[in-house]
Amino acid sequence: MILSLFDRTNKIRDEFRLNGFECYSVDMHPGHKRAKVDIVTDILQFNYQAYSNTQITFMFIALPCQAYSIASGGFHFKKNIPVTSTALTSIAILNKIAQITHYFKCPFIIENPSGGLINNSYFKNRFKLNVTRLTLSSFGFPTQKKTDLFFNFDMLLLHNPTVRCNNRYQSQKLDNLTYSKRVTYPDHFVKYIVSNIINTLKLSANYEQPSSN
Repeated sequence: MILSLFDRTNKIRDEFRLNGFECYSVDMHPGHKRAKVDIVTDILQFNYQAYSNTQITFMFIALPCQAYSIASGGFHFKKNIPVTSTALTSIAILNKIAQITHYFKCPFIIENPSGGLINNSYFKNRFKLNVTRLTLSSFGFPTQKKTDLFFNFDMLLLHNPTVRCNNRYQSQKLDNLTYSKRVTYPDHFVKYIVSNIINTLKLSANYEQPSSN
């Protein structure tokens, strides 16, 4: 079974299901009425020990980025010291994710916008992971949006990087997008990353997608 944490859009979940895998989304928001989140709970209250420690074979973790985002201008951490309630909550979430990943001992990916998390001392003290940096505009996102993938297994990701052209950036700016559009993965990225996970880990499909009826 696969878990997709912080997956309010269910896009990672749905792509795994389309490939024949039993996958469940976990988020504190219930999601869209036509695409409900499977396990609606605050991650700090998530009872992961209700599952056997061998039951989960992979986890995708779209870690909330509010405290780490470069856009926050270092507001939440000053010289790596938490100075806001959001920063303190982010540390509690990191502790919980560390507990969950230690319990299941399965392969996992943590995704976060580039820049903040990779340099956060609380993250580095809890996780020693491989990291790959992608640019989501390569997959159809309206801005560059560089994204870091941290993972605890060996995976080679080949893609066409997006580079500056004639010293100009894209005309679209992230701040001009709605929150929903800012946090929604492009379809091509979802298909790309799920396909690479399945092939790299040689996961075996054993699940029939639920009927829409």
